Amino acid sequence: MTSRKVTHDVIFFQNSTSYSPLLYYSPPFTPPRSGSGEGGTTIQVYGSGFVNSTSLTCKFGEEVEFQAVFLNNEHIMCTSPPLSDVAVSQALPMSVPLMVSNNNKEYVSAGSFVYHATPQIIRLSPAIGPAQTSVRIHMKSSLGWVEHLVCRFGSILATNATVVSNYEVECVSPQVPVHLGETQAVEVEISLNGIDFFTSGHSFQYTNQPLIYSMAPEYGPISGGNAVVLHGKSLVFSQDNLLCNFGPESQTMAVSVLESKITCLAPASTKHEIVPFSIISIDTNIMLEQYHDDTVIQYKYLPPVEIASIYPSFGSMNGGTLLSIETKEEVPNVDELHCVFGGGNMTTIAQIDRINRSLLTCLTPESNTSGSISIGLAQDENATMLTTSNVQFRYTTDLIINDLYPRRGSSNSETNITLKGSNFSQGGIDSVVCKVGSHELPATFLSDEEVKCTAPPDIPIREIQAITIIGSSEEDQGSFTLGFKGEVSDPINIDSSVDEIRELLLDLPGLDDISVSIEDESSLDKTFLITFLGMVKEHQPLLTVEHTTVDVHIDRRQSLCCNVSLSLNGGVDFYDTDLVFVYHDKVVVTDVSPDHGTVSGGTNVELSMLGISSSQEDAMCIFGSIEVQGTWVNEETISCVSPESLDDATVAVGVKFSETGVRAESMAKFTYHHEPEILSIFPLSLPALHASKALDVYGKHFYKSESMTCVFDVSLPSEGGGVSLEDRLATHRESAIFHNSSHIQCPNPPTLQAFFSITDHWASNSTLVEGSILSVSLESGSDSYYIGTIPFHALVETTSLFPETGPRKGGTEVIVEGSNMMNTTHLACRFDLVVSPSAQYISPTKILCITPHYPGGYGRAVVPIQIALNGVDFSSVADDVMFEYHEHLVLKDIDPMASLPKGGSTINVALDDESMGFSAVRDRSPVTIVVSHLDPPYGPRSGGNVVTIVGQGFTANHATTCSFSGVSITASFVSEESLSCVAPEAVDDNMLVDVVILVDGDELIGIGRQYMYLPIKV
Repeated sequence: MTSRKVTHDVIFFQNSTSYSPLLYYSPPFTPPRSGSGEGGTTIQVYGSGFVNSTSLTCKFGEEVEFQAVFLNNEHIMCTSPPLSDVAVSQALPMSVPLMVSNNNKEYVSAGSFVYHATPQIIRLSPAIGPAQTSVRIHMKSSLGWVEHLVCRFGSILATNATVVSNYEVECVSPQVPVHLGETQAVEVEISLNGIDFFTSGHSFQYTNQPLIYSMAPEYGPISGGNAVVLHGKSLVFSQDNLLCNFGPESQTMAVSVLESKITCLAPASTKHEIVPFSIISIDTNIMLEQYHDDTVIQYKYLPPVEIASIYPSFGSMNGGTLLSIETKEEVPNVDELHCVFGGGNMTTIAQIDRINRSLLTCLTPESNTSGSISIGLAQDENATMLTTSNVQFRYTTDLIINDLYPRRGSSNSETNITLKGSNFSQGGIDSVVCKVGSHELPATFLSDEEVKCTAPPDIPIREIQAITIIGSSEEDQGSFTLGFKGEVSDPINIDSSVDEIRELLLDLPGLDDISVSIEDESSLDKTFLITFLGMVKEHQPLLTVEHTTVDVHIDRRQSLCCNVSLSLNGGVDFYDTDLVFVYHDKVVVTDVSPDHGTVSGGTNVELSMLGISSSQEDAMCIFGSIEVQGTWVNEETISCVSPESLDDATVAVGVKFSETGVRAESMAKFTYHHEPEILSIFPLSLPALHASKALDVYGKHFYKSESMTCVFDVSLPSEGGGVSLEDRLATHRESAIFHNSSHIQCPNPPTLQAFFSITDHWASNSTLVEGSILSVSLESGSDSYYIGTIPFHALVETTSLFPETGPRKGGTEVIVEGSNMMNTTHLACRFDLVVSPSAQYISPTKILCITPHYPGGYGRAVVPIQIALNGVDFSSVADDVMFEYHEHLVLKDIDPMASLPKGGSTINVALDDESMGFSAVRDRSPVTIVVSHLDPPYGPRSGGNVVTIVGQGFTANHATTCSFSGVSITASFVSEESLSCVAPEAVDDNMLVDVVILVDGDELIGIGRQYMYLPIKV
């Protein structure tokens, strides 16, 4: 049907310019800017300065001019020509410039004019109804351009028109006076610019009779009971007065009636068939008129559908399992088929196979509980069931996958891997599937906590690398090159397109399958994603930035394969994990533990492997060139025993596989050494408490190893003070300290403190303690070397000594009394911190000690005496066992020198203080004294004034004198920073004299200062 245009005036306004005529907008008018491609749209142009002449023209496009109609100097009229006269191209919509001129030469722009396709109506739906009916207007061709959409019913405008799609417009029929029982038909027109209206001869029939337009759904199961909704107009009835007819024999009462909607329940049927549908008003016995696309409304009874099988039969409570359903009959055509879970509680949309309508799929919904529920099919989300089968789907609890072993394997061979976790037994043992990367592999069910599968070799993956160009604005200039496998691309400009980059990269070897895309682009940077087919190897060749004049970064987004996941239902649902299995190019021995052993062999070692698993054949361990049998400990570890070696040496340790002859590269070394030889240990015994910080072990062939350990085994005697048998033994380990090949230390040897309470004074019970033994050995890996046994001794307690004093020079014999004294090789006495030159055992209660020389000045000094039975661990300090050092006595005079034989005479003895001072400092280290200045540095020639010597290092234990030009004056100790001397009388006429300091009669070199004698005033 051909469209017919009804033309009306158009008023068009445009902004003014500096030329005449002057155009302007004049509210409230809205200027249309479009019209039909057939032309004929009349445009009113308002402005000023228009001239009434034959040269007054309008121009559409660049060249076609048409004479304008002059109305007055502020108003002209233009008519649009056909688009075929304006432009060569006829593509619609099309925008062309619009200009006006008074002289056909100088033109002023009036904006643009848009040509659009001529709308052609092909159908109205519905074409009958009362006022305010939503009428869908169907167009023959796409609208393309809509400026101002208006519908017109007869002579009345419907301004509330809306665009539904490119081919559909919806208008609401305006009010038209129609009497009850009458009808009136009006022509329907449409305008895309609000001015030009087009019609194709289609009419809308106004009526106020009740009408039925549509029914939904138009089908249902033969069991009936589903709701059927009728949509229409003027349905002003009581639901008790409406009868729904499903064919000539089946009727139900309406269950709901609204002005535009009636709801009925479909009755059951004995067969699947199509029946006519109608609604009858019981009161008037009138059938409601139907308008249903010019056809009679019909209802279709659908045949029942029986589910034959589902796969899988179980899935996760989280939902999302893709469930495949096969029915025994083809599923009928319905608008939206639903899978129903649990009798209608949960539904999801089903997808039917396009070729075989007995095959369909749907996703399982989420469930709050595990267990089995029924599965059915429904024609809608309200669970209008089409099936009656009893097929069950079982919801399972989530898998827990927490470990993968091994996590590495060879890219050249298969690797057995084990997934560990829980809840693996919920599925069938034959439906367990592993996925490594994108490869699905059959798995072996081992238990509820373990599943084993085989990782295949060399899995290709998509390698993704991101290349980011920083600061890639249009003003930037620069380029860069990319390298791959040693080859370099031609320069790539920063403004290159993805196609240009791809072409340049295709020239590089190994990049045949490649794609380039832009991930992000802004004024500051641009990021390209380079994707190519790579391998899973750890050393996959990567793109590199070679030469660049701009800031370019490259990042690897997807690298080593592969994530590992598990399915219990045949590969339908996979439980993803963060566990990754990494492929390696080669089989490698990465570590050997321990990494040393004796030349006699026999050391048990474990080799850590990469790139292989225990699924491989028997393994032989290779020490240098010597092969020994290996045993798989687990998926990544082989155990073997080191063979003998002729001498000390470090050898590589590898593995060979018997059947294939494949050898593992070695990254591990094993060191052979001679067996350590123990010669001595010190100390030879230990106290029950407060033992030495370390045992010194001397011998041969010691070696440095992190695994070398001292093992202390402590045992108590059977009469161990009420301690049970199992509590009389204890083992303690400490890392050995290596000094050199002949000396090591075993730190922190244990005591017996852990066995008894200190409050019981057991440590002083010599009978109990002496029966306890400490056994010491040395371990390194699986090798063990016995050192010896060390007895414990009771704690020594000192109570008294005689004599209690003696000279500083030493040599005094002192008897120390106490308890738990023993006659040992390393018996020692200590005076303060000085060990006695000799200690002699007398009895269990007495020790004879010879006092050592006591340094540190002269005068009295009170020091403690301590006893050690092992030369190292000395007894505690006792307040009653203190020895007092004094100066060696030197007699200066005795008066009288003779007396009567009968005695009774008083004798005066004078000591030589000076001699005793000198002798007290013999055999001592030199004293360091520093003199800074004299205060005052002058005085009268008659002397007698006190002079302070200021400096450091002064002490009261030294005999110190000041010498003024050879005249010695005894110095008085003031503090460590100063001495004082009385200046003597001057001995000559010299005004300046040297002052030196003498300590114990020795002049201290280099610390002299000058003193000035002041002249006597006359």
